[in-house]
Amino acid sequence: MLSRQDSDSAEKKSAKKNSFRPVWLDNAYLALFADSYIDHFESEAVIVKDLTLLPSLLFFKQTLNYIINKGVEEGWLAPLPPQATDQLIVLERLCEESIWIAQNLPLGSRSEEELTKFLASFMVKVVRMAENDQMLIPGGWMKSASKRHAMMYVLERRGRCFRMTFINLGEGLEYHPISASFPPKMKQKLAFIVDDIPIERLIDSNFWFFFI
Repeated sequence: MLSRQDSDSAEKKSAKKNSFRPVWLDNAYLALFADSYIDHFESEAVIVKDLTLLPSLLFFKQTLNYIINKGVEEGWLAPLPPQATDQLIVLERLCEESIWIAQNLPLGSRSEEELTKFLASFMVKVVRMAENDQMLIPGGWMKSASKRHAMMYVLERRGRCFRMTFINLGEGLEYHPISASFPPKMKQKLAFIVDDIPIERLIDSNFWFFFI
């Protein structure tokens, strides 16, 4: 069995020879789809180290855009029910909105004015969410310029309440439920769901001021 280093070397030589870069060599692809038990990797936290969510979101949106456009143009999506294409379009919109948040969030800034300006635009999006609307919110925490941890939050409007899902792939997983049902792997629950959050709480910018 080839080690990861040998495999990477062979793939890179092949890519150079054929003048293209396979998608699986993109760091964003590894962060999104790689198995944490690939040889020489111990956890998801290693895979996403020194990466941010923005490159992954851009990669994901570009892929969805290609599938949708080519699928319509060349008939890939014709055998699928119409709602399948609609769902892809919704996913692309969610990625686009998440990219806006990632690009405009004043990460690391000490300016209250910058954060207030961002929150004003962000809150408009939250307040306008209709029944069953969703929003992908990139977030996490930052201990220093070199010590950052990215997470993803999924916000869903449910009548007069919200549901929020916290998705974590690294630091903090020791506090998540864990299962030994798939030996030798230890599987941890990566998503934690909080239901029935009063709408009044999440349309209050004070909550997001401290949360984001």
